[in-house]
Amino acid sequence: MSDEVTENKKKKKGPVAIFFLTILYIVLAIIIALGLWLAFSAFDKKSSFAMLPDDYVAYLHTDSLYDSVNPLLDLQAADIYLSKEEMSEIRGIFMMLRESDLRNNPFVKYAVTRKVDAAFYAPQETPDTFVAAIDFGVFSAGTRLATIILPKVPVEGISHIQEGGIDFFKYVNGNNTFFFKPVKNLVVVSNNFDYFKKSLAGDNDKNYTKSQMELLTKKTKEPIKLIVDAKTLAQSFTKDDPVLYKFTSVISDQSLSLVSFKITDNEININIEIPLNESDDIKNDKNLANILKLFEHNSTEPDIVTVMSSSIQYYTVLNAGSLKELVDAAIPAMPAEKNADGLLKTADDLCHSLFKLSLDDIVFDWTDKEFAVLGIEGLNDPVFAVKISNEAKRKQVFDTLVKSILLTENKSLILNGVRIPRLELPSFLQNLLKLFKVSIPKPYYLVYNNYIYFSQSAESIATIYTTFANGTNISHNQNWKAVSEKANKEAAVSLFYDLERSRPFFINSDSPLSQIIELYTIGRTDISLKDNTILFSLNAVSKRAGSLKNIPGFPMDLNAKTDFSVQTCDIKKPETIFWLENDQTLKAMNVKKTQVYSYELSDKAVIKASAQGANEKVIALTSNNNFYVFNNKLEVEKGYPVKLKEKTIDTPYLACDKSFIPTESGDLLKIEDKRISSIKLNADDFEDSNIQIFYDGTKGVIYERGFLGKIYVLINGKCINADDPIIVDKIGFGTPAITEVADQYYIAFVSQSGEATLWATDGSTIEQKHQFNLDGVFYTNFIECGGFFYTVSEQGEVFKINPYHGNGFSIQIDNVTAKDGVIEIRKANEKNYICVGIDGNRIYAFNEDLELVPGFPIAAHGIPAFADVNGDSYPDCFALTIDGKLNAWNLR
Repeated sequence: MSDEVTENKKKKKGPVAIFFLTILYIVLAIIIALGLWLAFSAFDKKSSFAMLPDDYVAYLHTDSLYDSVNPLLDLQAADIYLSKEEMSEIRGIFMMLRESDLRNNPFVKYAVTRKVDAAFYAPQETPDTFVAAIDFGVFSAGTRLATIILPKVPVEGISHIQEGGIDFFKYVNGNNTFFFKPVKNLVVVSNNFDYFKKSLAGDNDKNYTKSQMELLTKKTKEPIKLIVDAKTLAQSFTKDDPVLYKFTSVISDQSLSLVSFKITDNEININIEIPLNESDDIKNDKNLANILKLFEHNSTEPDIVTVMSSSIQYYTVLNAGSLKELVDAAIPAMPAEKNADGLLKTADDLCHSLFKLSLDDIVFDWTDKEFAVLGIEGLNDPVFAVKISNEAKRKQVFDTLVKSILLTENKSLILNGVRIPRLELPSFLQNLLKLFKVSIPKPYYLVYNNYIYFSQSAESIATIYTTFANGTNISHNQNWKAVSEKANKEAAVSLFYDLERSRPFFINSDSPLSQIIELYTIGRTDISLKDNTILFSLNAVSKRAGSLKNIPGFPMDLNAKTDFSVQTCDIKKPETIFWLENDQTLKAMNVKKTQVYSYELSDKAVIKASAQGANEKVIALTSNNNFYVFNNKLEVEKGYPVKLKEKTIDTPYLACDKSFIPTESGDLLKIEDKRISSIKLNADDFEDSNIQIFYDGTKGVIYERGFLGKIYVLINGKCINADDPIIVDKIGFGTPAITEVADQYYIAFVSQSGEATLWATDGSTIEQKHQFNLDGVFYTNFIECGGFFYTVSEQGEVFKINPYHGNGFSIQIDNVTAKDGVIEIRKANEKNYICVGIDGNRIYAFNEDLELVPGFPIAAHGIPAFADVNGDSYPDCFALTIDGKLNAWNLR
């Protein structure tokens, strides 16, 4: 009976049910297999250390590639680093990533949140070698299949290679070649095949020392960890100071330094650990032993910071040892030409003979181990501070010195209720101080709070006293607070700086690192000593706002004559700027890569940037009648140049789709897709000096200048008044303007004397609409923007005129002239800028309501162009300067 029931159930299932059950089982099997494969991929791991050879010069680690790299894409600091000529290709890729919408895609973000370890090497043949290991974790379920899938899916530039018993992939992009291979949870990438093979051995971690592994695995608060050669790093910071550079001798040649950092546009935090060299060679070298002696004790918190006033704008505090210890360490490090030993001995001998005291008595015995240089807000002269260890001894020494005829003291000055004595130091002490870059030949001084303060300025000394006495110490200084939250309290050296007043020793103007740090104007640096290790920390913030910033890599020296006009194509995101040098050398720059192209034209030329769809082009017309069209790399388009038979005028309207070129015969050539036609005008023979043309693609005007000048109107490529031109009985400069408002075309003209006339037409008859006088003398004519007319007078007054009503308003640029000035419209981020170039090296930019654009005026001449050079979606301004440079500013 039960067998019959089972048989009936099977029959009831039927073929459709069996089919769907089979599909279900297959799907379940796939899900289970996929789950097992993902689990296997997650647990079958290889250490990144095993894949990276140990002879690196730098080692970088980040727990999240996305969290580390994504913020860097927006950094101005990255623009500085990538401004070098050799970085142009990488700069182009970087800017593409900066603009990419994928950065905000949650799936991409999750996929790229990967741990990365990268090591950098310096073999003689390829010093820029690297090996990187990217940990894909569970995503390695996909990368492990690359060896099967990639060979079957052709990707341009990628090839699958089997060589020497290993199979791997090679990617070629221009001059760059990369090798990569999935290894368990990792993908290993390198640009050097020898190091790539060495990495694939997979046992490199066996060669790492215990100290290396401790550094590599040490946790840091900052998102990026870098391990570099300690001595090389220290020398790069001190290379411009021979004394500090000598101090790096106590760092071992083989030691490694841990660098961790965080950087945004608002702040930068850097922490560095540098181990000291305690070898017998150092200890047996007397000079180096004196230096090493300074590093024997762990740092303490300087007391002077707790008694500083809020008026301190910058300081340098030294808390590394007694003055005697500092001199013993510094004198051997001094350059030989300074004769430091001789000056020290001379000073000691003179002290004995003149005062019956030793130099130790006079200087060393009463001073403690804290010394400082303080900058006071609003005052130029710094204050030097020394902590007193024995006030009775100091007073005894001062009394002895002032009784001699070599040192005088004046106690007559009382400022802000405090008596401030003044000393005159003997020359031998002045020479000794100059060794340490200190010059105070007649210092005022004050003993206060267990410190003695010296300065050339009595006001600076008085400020130290009054501000602290009022209870406003440095903790009330907002700049100091902004950079002190993460700072070490214990410090052998502490620097608080404002780049407008002081420059720390590690900022060298010629290095990219210095240029990057200079973006952060307020900073604090602390150098501490702990357990035979130097701890360096930098915390800095940016305080600049509201002004244009020079773009890294600019200005560029052109060493050529220009017409002071930089151009871009009228498209949404132009990437190329064009200009002309020496009248016939055409130049183009890809602003993303800052890569410059050049083309030598056959003769003197005029140019115009003109888009063809989304493609950037530039048109050139030479004085020997050659008409060129170039792409944005200055490659001549097919079929060009076109040789024109008629003698042309140097004031054409040039465009890709339609160009209009006046000829000496008085006609107008129209060039459209290499086809040349002629528009007949009822004109006398044209000359370069009296013919101007404006056209915007649909409408335009031609002005034949003279005492009875003529204006021809072009509508949709045809002259509507060839037989009856507008006659003007006043002389004007430049080209009249035309605009369209409510199905009416308005033509505007202003004479040199300021008489303005507006005509209106519906495309057939032309009638005068308005006539009025503008104040001033005009060497420019009207331009059109957004249905309004604009012009500028010689006196720097900028006018905006409503063509319909004939009224308007003006703004005055103070203290300028514009006899040789220009006014043109430039677009930036789909906004119109009215750009005014005045006499001299100054350009102003206004919006359509004549409000000055923030950051302007700029130091340049002529008319600028706007393009996004750094991919931040803000326009950047390019202009030529009177001294022959191409400069660029960021409008962000």
